[in-house]
Amino acid sequence: MAHTLVLLLVAVSTLAITHACWPPSSKPKSCSNNCQWSAWRSGSCSSPCGVSGRQRKTRTKVQRGTCASSKCSGTQTTYVSCRTPCAARPLFGSLKGKCSDLDIVSRSEWRARKPRKESRIGLPVDKLFIHHTVTPTCHNKYMCSARMRTMQSGHMDDKGYWDLGYNYLVGSDGKAYKGRGWGYEGGHTIGHNRDAVAISAIGNFETTRPDRAVLQAIANLIDCALKEGALSPDFKMYGHRDVACKDCPGKYLYNYVKASSHYSSVKMPKWCHKKWNY
Repeated sequence: MAHTLVLLLVAVSTLAITHACWPPSSKPKSCSNNCQWSAWRSGSCSSPCGVSGRQRKTRTKVQRGTCASSKCSGTQTTYVSCRTPCAARPLFGSLKGKCSDLDIVSRSEWRARKPRKESRIGLPVDKLFIHHTVTPTCHNKYMCSARMRTMQSGHMDDKGYWDLGYNYLVGSDGKAYKGRGWGYEGGHTIGHNRDAVAISAIGNFETTRPDRAVLQAIANLIDCALKEGALSPDFKMYGHRDVACKDCPGKYLYNYVKASSHYSSVKMPKWCHKKWNY
């Protein structure tokens, strides 16, 4: 009997406690409302490849707290400078250029004479002319340097030029040889010596096919001209024969000029007077 009474008292106590806790408390829990800025979202660059432009960046306020009913609003916009890189594409024939792979022989290395006169030109220019020298080819630095000195003397002493006419030349040794350099008026293409630069391949490519070293050196040198700001990204390429009554740069080399992505087939006036036909 006493045992039954104890169990009854325990049951009554449990019921009382349960009743006191029901229903659950409806008092709202505390929450935080923390509005923070999101990460910046960038739009596309406004300019074509290789040219500086503006890029739009935006960010908005977002809820980082625990209050489901709270709202955050606000937008920020800013503009930053940008430059869209140009996708690598063939620069000469089917060859892509890489300036860092090119060995450039300075004027002092090939023992150039001092020019009689120099005239600066504005860079970048939007035209590149390809020439050949109509001389024997050269296959090492010693031979090519000798060719450079002979050609410089011919241009200065026989033709009366200020200096060797071309901006740069390339040899079958795969090297580039500095002529007047990019920033100086050339003596290479009548009518275009102040608004264009010229690369000449050492050899006669009307009768001989250019080897891979010559072609790759031209492609690498074009890449240097682009990186150094001597050529505009959308420059046009021509053979000397496109503006003169000449075979230059030879039919075999000209085939690579025409196969280049920058080649322009737009007809330009030709200078055919014998006196100026260089």
